[in-house]
Amino acid sequence: MRSNPAVVALICLAGAALSPAAASAADSNTETRLREALRTTAGQLRALEDEKSSWKAKEAELQQKIDALQKELAAAPKQAVSHASDRALVEANRKLDERSDELAKAKASLDQCQAGSRKALESDRVKDDERTKLAEAVKAQTERAEACEAKNGQLLTLANQAMDRLVETGGDVVFGFGQVKRENLAQDFKDKLLEQKVKP
Repeated sequence: MRSNPAVVALICLAGAALSPAAASAADSNTETRLREALRTTAGQLRALEDEKSSWKAKEAELQQKIDALQKELAAAPKQAVSHASDRALVEANRKLDERSDELAKAKASLDQCQAGSRKALESDRVKDDERTKLAEAVKAQTERAEACEAKNGQLLTLANQAMDRLVETGGDVVFGFGQVKRENLAQDFKDKLLEQKVKP
């Protein structure tokens, strides 16, 4: 702290006035004034010293506060980074939830598609089985119709042959052989007809 020049000058004057040589020359009024000034100056000096101590204590307190604030300031970027990381984490979680929802919807849609495909494939398989069975039934009916047609042709041929024989044997009625022959021919004809019968 700077010394006040007026105070220093006063102290010097007081010291000079109190010296033994000057004390005898000075009158009592001056001496009283100087002593009073010296007391006032000493009181001011003590007050200044007290004020100086008070300011030093305040300076130390303020320095502690400055140090604490500097520590907080140094820690602030870490906290800011921590807050920024928290915000980034929250945002990342939000995006992850959105993607999870989109994925769940896509999976549900895919499952529906697969179920539809399986149903369509099953329907096609059933239709193919029915088509195959129908084709086999048509083939069997066609073969049966062809067999019936062939047997009908053979029956017609046999009927014609029977009629021709009956005509040929018609003159044997006198000896009685004609009747037996006709009966035998008729029986043979019936047997052949039975052989040609279409069986289901």
